This record gives sequence, C-alpha cells and structure tokens, in this order.
Amino acid sequence: MYSLAQLFQGDMRFPPVTRSTGRSLAATSATSTVTWPDGIVPYEFATGYSLEEEMYIVDVMRKLELLVSVNLVRCVQFRPRISSDQYYIIIENGDGCSSYVGQNPDITMDRIVTLQSSGCLYDGVVMHELLHTLGFHHEQSRPDRDNYVRINLNNVQTGMESQFQKYISRVTTLNTQYDYQSVMHYASTAFSRNGLATIEPLQANVTIGQRDSLSPTDIQAVRILYNCTTQGVTLPPPTTQNITSSFRINSTYSSRLTTSSARFSRYNGGNGSYYYEAIQVTALTAGNYRFRSLSVVDTYGYLYLGIFLSSSPERNLLVQNDDSAGNNQFQFTLSLQANTTYVLVITTYSANVTGAIDVVVSGPQAVNFLRLGSSETVSTTAYSNYTGALTNSSALFTRYGGAGIFYYEALLVTVSTNGTYNFTSSSSIDTYGYLYVNNISASNLSANLLAFNDDSAGNAQFLITSSLVTGRRYILICTTYGPTVTGRYSAIVSGLAQVGLTSISLALTLPSTSTMLPVTTTRSTTNVSSISITNYNSTLTNNSSTFSRYGRYDRFYYEALEITPSTNGTYTFTTTSTVDTFGYLYVNNISAWDLSANLVAFNDDDAGNMQFRITYNLQSGRKYILIFTTYNNDVTGPFSVIVSGPARVTINRINLVLPVLSATTPSTYSSSRTSVPTTGSSAGCNRSDDRPTCPAQVVTNGRVVTVNSQNRNLTGDSFSPNSTFFNLNDSSPMNGFIQSITVQYRGSRLPSINARLWIYTIIPISGGFMICSQHSIPSSQISTSQLIQTYTLPNNTIYVAEKTYIGIGIQDTTASIATTFGSIALRTSSANLSSNIGSRGARYFWPDDAQTGVKLSYTIVT
Repeated sequence: MYSLAQLFQGDMRFPPVTRSTGRSLAATSATSTVTWPDGIVPYEFATGYSLEEEMYIVDVMRKLELLVSVNLVRCVQFRPRISSDQYYIIIENGDGCSSYVGQNPDITMDRIVTLQSSGCLYDGVVMHELLHTLGFHHEQSRPDRDNYVRINLNNVQTGMESQFQKYISRVTTLNTQYDYQSVMHYASTAFSRNGLATIEPLQANVTIGQRDSLSPTDIQAVRILYNCTTQGVTLPPPTTQNITSSFRINSTYSSRLTTSSARFSRYNGGNGSYYYEAIQVTALTAGNYRFRSLSVVDTYGYLYLGIFLSSSPERNLLVQNDDSAGNNQFQFTLSLQANTTYVLVITTYSANVTGAIDVVVSGPQAVNFLRLGSSETVSTTAYSNYTGALTNSSALFTRYGGAGIFYYEALLVTVSTNGTYNFTSSSSIDTYGYLYVNNISASNLSANLLAFNDDSAGNAQFLITSSLVTGRRYILICTTYGPTVTGRYSAIVSGLAQVGLTSISLALTLPSTSTMLPVTTTRSTTNVSSISITNYNSTLTNNSSTFSRYGRYDRFYYEALEITPSTNGTYTFTTTSTVDTFGYLYVNNISAWDLSANLVAFNDDDAGNMQFRITYNLQSGRKYILIFTTYNNDVTGPFSVIVSGPARVTINRINLVLPVLSATTPSTYSSSRTSVPTTGSSAGCNRSDDRPTCPAQVVTNGRVVTVNSQNRNLTGDSFSPNSTFFNLNDSSPMNGFIQSITVQYRGSRLPSINARLWIYTIIPISGGFMICSQHSIPSSQISTSQLIQTYTLPNNTIYVAEKTYIGIGIQDTTASIATTFGSIALRTSSANLSSNIGSRGARYFWPDDAQTGVKLSYTIVT
C-alpha cells in the first residue's frame, strides 16, 4: 500500500532503481526503459472491481487508443495479458489513483495501476494514469515550466513541496509546446493548504487541470513517443460522433420518493424499511451504459435482469452501488443488450428517507423508461445468470475452429420448460460460446454441437439461440476468441423459464484444427442458432474420375460436388466412410493447371476415425466445389458427406477434368508472351522434355513495376524463421527480372549477424510448387537493426513470369517476418531450397495456421 507521501507528485510510482524519463519520456538514450514495445500494454484486473467497473475502464482504454490513432491506424494498444507476456500492468481497486511510469523492463515487480472505484473512474482520470503507464510525467514538471506558470510554495501543504519539482535534465519535451490543457497538468489548487492557488498560469484566461480527455498536444506527444504512422492495424471506426466519449446520449428519469412510495427491505441494507421506485429500462441499441444518480438525497441503486421481486431483492441482481458518483450518489456502468428488459430500483442509503430523485442514463443511444407499480414486477421473459472467471488455473482445450490453447468453463444447463432460449455473455474480454447436447466428445468437438457463436451480441460477446427440451442434458462452453486470455464473465440465459447453470469438470484434449485458406480473413459473426443437416451418399469405384491431388503426384479417385448455400453462415463438412478420406473446398472454380488457385480449405483427419472435417463461412450466391478423395492413392469405397449449418445446402455431383501426374509426366508452364531466350545468370531449371519446366526468359524493356507496395495492415504477429514464405495473392502480373525485395520484421525480432536469406522464383504445378531460381542475399545487405529492409539483386539474376511467385527463405534463430491482413502466406519448413532446383520436384507449401500474409513486396524490371 502506498501512502500519499510515498507517491511522487501525488500519483506516480517508481521502482527502487529509477531511470530518466520524459514529457514524460526520459532521456533519448533511455527510451526503451520507458516505452512499451510496439505500443502494446498487456493488463489484468486484480480482484475488487465489479464486472461493470472493469468494462468501463476497458472502454476508456478503447477511447484513448482511438484518440492517438493516426487515421484509425492503431498507435498504442491495451489488451488482456496472455501467459507469454513478461511485463504487464495490474489494475487494482486500491487507495487513490496512481501508476508506475513506463514499462521498466528487467525489474521484477508488480506494475500496479491503482484506480479507486469511488473516485477515479472518470474518463480523464483513467487516461491520466494510463499516460503515466505509457511513460509520461506531469506537464508542470517540464524544464521550461517557469516560462508558463508560477509555483506558489507558500500555499503548498507542509511536506508536499517536492511534489512541484521541476526536471532539468531527466526529461525531454518531445519538441511540443507547453500545454495548459494537458490532461497531465496539475489543477491550480493542487496540494493547497489554504484553498489558494499553488500553480498560477502566466497567460491570462486559461484553465489548468482538466480531467475530461486528452488534449491535442497530449495526442501529438503520444504519437511522437511511439512513432505512430498510418501503417499498421486499422481500428474499428468510432461508433459515436465524438470519440472522446461513448456516453454521448443522455436519458433522464426524475421523480420523488414520498411516504406513499412502495417500501421494501433493500438487499444489504439491514432490517430497515426503505422507500423505492422500480423503473423498467430498455435499450434499443446494445452497448455500454452509465447509470448515475444526481439526487438531493443519499441514494442507493440496483439493476436487475428481467425480474425484480421486492420480497427477494437478491434474485437476478446484476449490479448495486452506493457512492461511486460522489456526493452520496450511486453510479455504475455495464453492457446492456438490445430489446432486453432491465429493472432499475432507486432507493436510499438510510431507511425512511424521502426526497427528489434524478437518474441520468448515458450511452450510445437513448433508453426507454417505464415506471412500474408497487407490486412485485415480473417480466414475461425469465432470466438466469452465472458469473465466473477464466484464470491461469482454468481448464484448457483447443476450441472447435480455433488454433492455440484456450481457457474455458463448462456449464451444465438444466431446463424445466420446453422453449427457445438465448445464451449471451457479458464481459470485458472477447468471448466465444458453444452449446452441446447430451455430452462432449474430447476427440471430436463437432459431435453433439448444437450451436456456436462469437460476436452476435455486440461488444465482442457471443449470442446463441436454441430450442431446448426438458429431460435432455445441455452443456455451455464459455471461452474466448483469442488464446490464453483470462478475465471475468457472466453467462445470461433468457427464455420461458429460468434454467439451472452449474459449473462442471470435463476432460477435453488439445486436438489439431483444420488447415484453412480463406479468401478473406474477416471474422465471422454469424449466429448459428440451429443446425440443419444435408447428406450426400456415393461410392468411389474404379470408374470414378482420377487426378493427382494437391501435394501429391500419384493417382487418386475423386468426386466433385457443387455446393450451393441459400443462407449465409458457417458450415461444417464431415465424412463417414470405411476409407481414409481427404477433402478440399474451392470457391468459384478449380484451375486444372494450378490446384492451389481458389482453394479455401482442406483437411485430412480432424473429424476422427481418418475422416476429414472442414469448417468455412459460406455466402449465398457464390459457387463452392467440394472435392472428396482419399488420403492414399488408388483407394475405392462407399462414403457419405454431411454438411451442417444454419440451413440446408444443395449438393450436385459435377464432372471436372483434372490432371494425373507422375514423376515422368510433363507439366510445362508457359507465359502468355512470346519467349525470347536471353543470357541472364538465373539459376533456371533443366528444360528436359520429361519433367516439369520453368518459364523461359524474355527481353526486358526497362520499365519497373512494384508488386504489393507494402500497404497491407500488420496483424501484430510474425512468422518464425527457418522457413520459406510467399503470398498466394501476390503472383507476378508480368514477365521480368526481380530488381529488389522489401520485407518488414516484427519488433525486436530482427536478423542476427548469422542470418542467411534466399530469394526464389516459385511456380505452381498440379502437384504443388516448383522452385526455379535462387539468389543468396549477401550478408552486407542484411541489417541487424532495421525493421524494414530492402535487398537489391544483381541484374538478370531472378527471372519471374506472369502468375509465378517470389518467395523469401530466412535461416536464423531470431529473425521473424511480420504478418499482415489481406493476403494468405504459404510456407515450407526449409529456408535453403537448393536441392529442389536440381531435382525440379514438387515442393509442398502449407498455409500458415494464422491464415495471414507476410509483409513482403518486390519490384520487377519488365
């Protein structure tokens, strides 16, 4: 616990060994001890906050991120801590408002940010402390402050004079102007012993000490300190007209408690009799809403979900509060679902008190109020609520459709009345929900799965709608969208009657997930409220069509099925067969000469028992083709394909002509241009007639063209080294020689002095991909300190033809190339592919599990 005397300038904490810091940065040479790498600040909440208070703090974090973003491109990010985070802040409901300044790496300590719920939960106050976390000091401590303010030490409390210390050499102003409007500036009477000004602005008619939001200069300083640019991850656009506050629409309820008002014994209020009013509140738009009392009496507030029973005021209670708004007034913030019934109960802290009451509800849209009678108020919809927490001690599994390890909690759902029920979550973390019937198979998480959902409730919360019947066993799995995320949550079930919600233990394994190549990388928010099944039965025989499936040269029997969905949503393709199956899903059509084109997903055994399972988001009006084949060549046998999703699909067998390759089958790639041999030094393939051939080179005209000009947004992640990568979306639009290639590495994952890099020409063939040219980047061009690096190739070294690819192989222990949205990268687990050039064999490239691209571009001399 820190006393005020132990805090520097009232709210700043420092480790035992401090380093220089500035405008809140420090000396330039010590910047790395202040800033958080890549602007990412992991956080976790200590116990002591309500769920609604946590959500409010997270909401302010989002506002700050939007304010300092450049054209909505993220500059800094506050995100929940994951297990791999070495440094993170702990937000606790302690005494006062305070924070450590900067990251302070290489020091073992808890990086505490204290935000007391009864006085610190205001936008400007939270932002003030978070700027300390980012590395900023107080504005009035600048070296040049005496040119702008006068410090009146005679008015300062005894022993607090050091709180007005001015920095001389420990800080930098980041070349920003002195800012009277900074959220980091003291108020004029800070630490005053007599109510008189301790800080006087030398400029007339200015106010100091605002705690509303960041000033324009505050925003500028953060952008300078964290090198903010217009390239990176794009944030969602603000959902309100003023991004400094998501509580822009106010709805006011005014009334009076009199001796004629209804009475009850309020929850946690002792045995006294309290006057109260119950008001039904309905939000038309989902979002975070703040309830704040502005009454003349000492108020106490309760919010209930659906039902308020004055005889049992503890039932269905979501939140209660006494004095968080100050002046003996209640205040709470929480996420409301649209068109859901809530009941606000306004009463007093002390018994038998009457007087005027006023409550303001602020949120993204207005809410509707309906005063309820004095009798017990029951909604036509019954609600059940379970509050839990995902912690580092929670059970682990790999969720269906996810990649990585996820914490989860399993809830047994007991139904007493048949009907349709809604399952929603309420949390400050991004949740994901699954609903099962009867039981869950650890080896097949799609079995007995009724529905699953990510974001349909809004605010990154799941919403599942399903018809439940009595006598059946249902299990709700509450987990998160991202792996290894912890935090508290509530599961809310609404329907014709209340249900039982009991936490149970399950033994779920960590299965692998389907390998997918989506055309786009946007997350699906489709709510799978019920499951429809479509079956297709057939048999592979010796008369079936044959091809060499993607990645293999051998002959395989197959059937091509055209899939036509009538409803958008997430669909799962599984098989039942006595043979070992393999499946491929294409969109639009299949190219006979390039089986990787339009391929969106493929899988082998994820359904168990050597059966494939593919899950993909289908859109009505688009054509999809499912290729059913086998893992081994020349295998026949009966099979069934089962398609499950929000609606039935149409399945029609179609005829395709796909090639069959062998080690001696020619598969010549040719450019659409006339080939004219040149004498360039490219390490091309042998052009014998019995093996796949590389494209012939053509004469160039000197025009320079750039492929992918590095304008894709970063995901914040990276690919590990010792692999070769290329972007499936970035094939060459023309013939020519590679002039240069540019890559971006992630954060501190730069090449070491031992790094080796190769540049390749890669061409698609039906059996995979073939390597045609190779160039080793000289070590003199490889930097160990530059994030973005451009490597220049000698003239006429690497030839590329239309619809071929340029790849980069990185052999190192540290170098990790940054990943991007908007493309799909394929990779192979080797950086040096020299042996492939000699053999001209097919090289199998796999999509990355993250389904993202690499930050890579190249220029071609045509």
